Amino acid sequence: MVELASLAKVKMGNYELTNLAIVILSSPVLKLLEIDIILGQNFFKNYQQY
Repeated sequence: MVELASLAKVKMGNYELTNLAIVILSSPVLKLLEIDIILGQNFFKNYQQY
């Protein structure tokens, strides 16, 4: 199952983004692996990754 939604604000550390479009995935595989969130590469395009 896939749903489209938006988040008014997301804050990670010292960074904050507003009005994000999101995709909500519902899958038995994700539940089995206990995956709560997947952040796409374009979310990190302006931030240094480690």
